Amino acid sequence: MNSNMRDNFFNSFPKLSLFLVNLVLILFIFFATECILRIYTPYWLENRMTLLNPKNKQHSNVKYSDQPLKKIILSTDKNKFLSYIPNSRTKLRHIEYENTINIDKYGGRKTSSDNRIFSDSLRKVIFLGDSFTFGVGVEDDEVFCSLLQKDLNVKVLNLGRPGSSLPRDINLLKLMLPQFIKKNKIHDIVMCWFLGNDAADIIKYSSAQSKQKIKKEIKISTKQNSDDLMFRINSFIYYNQFFNKSYFLQYLRKKVIDLTKYSNIMDPVFYLFQNEESYVNNFQDLTRNYLEELSELSMLYDLRITFLLIPDRSQIYDIKRKALKEQYNISESTQLDYLMPNKLIIPILEEYQFDYMDPTICLKNQAQDRDDLYYNNDNHLTNIGHRLYYECIKDELSIKLN
Repeated sequence: MNSNMRDNFFNSFPKLSLFLVNLVLILFIFFATECILRIYTPYWLENRMTLLNPKNKQHSNVKYSDQPLKKIILSTDKNKFLSYIPNSRTKLRHIEYENTINIDKYGGRKTSSDNRIFSDSLRKVIFLGDSFTFGVGVEDDEVFCSLLQKDLNVKVLNLGRPGSSLPRDINLLKLMLPQFIKKNKIHDIVMCWFLGNDAADIIKYSSAQSKQKIKKEIKISTKQNSDDLMFRINSFIYYNQFFNKSYFLQYLRKKVIDLTKYSNIMDPVFYLFQNEESYVNNFQDLTRNYLEELSELSMLYDLRITFLLIPDRSQIYDIKRKALKEQYNISESTQLDYLMPNKLIIPILEEYQFDYMDPTICLKNQAQDRDDLYYNNDNHLTNIGHRLYYECIKDELSIKLN
């Protein structure tokens, strides 16, 4: 287009011309910034892009991998979770995995894939916990409970369920105690505690159950309003297969969030890393209440309860913790103790005389020079993570349970 034609075009279509010029300028800025960020990538952004675009990607984005489980839930007449439908089957699918889930005749995840026949009279041990215990992300025989089954002369019942936490597990115990536990003469229960978010889940659960007001910071850290426009935009950018590949959009997303109320939202384990007084006090007070209730149940029904701690990946991988620390704008001078979650819960367990096992340091040592214990996009243990976790607990737990 020569200069005369260009001038005529601009004179004939001034608004369109201005729009096109601005569009070209915006695209130039976008691509230039994108290139710069790909070359000079901030540490936190590199970690985020790895999370959004894992190397072991198998499927297109799937938001909630445990949705199919809701179709096989067995509930009481008051709509309270009792178990999964015995002998049912479903599939869990996520961006990084796809697994077949088999439910045994007791309503929990199947723990044995061999031809071994378990007598109904064989002593049984119940494992309670959340999705880590259930084994989201791995096959039936890859869950640490299933690996442990091979070393025990007892029947392992994996009654873990995604989204559970200490108060929910206590409620389930109450439902099971009158019939199931007495009928099967169960005396050993392993309560699995995920150090990544169980503290936050306790606060969240208690907030929903109580009308008492709690501090604004805790509300922000444990609840998000899905109707909020900013939250919906954030989710769209997170899950959109084009936007989550753009370094510039993810960088811009963080800068916008830093200006909103959501700037205080972090992975729950980071509230414990920082040992924030109000948050920690609230969590510990609530935990004492639930442990006191659990202690009473254990004495009433002659139950031997052992707590099994499961570490978060930010505890195992220093590089992950460092990247998120930068992303959350935590001051460089702030020291984050990766064992702080353990240090906060263990004294309370000891206070109520509960036995416990803490394989965090063992698993951290197992993770040296490898990054495949946890999924990148999904925070769950991989089959390798389950196997190494099992290696850390098998000897001590076998002695306790055999």
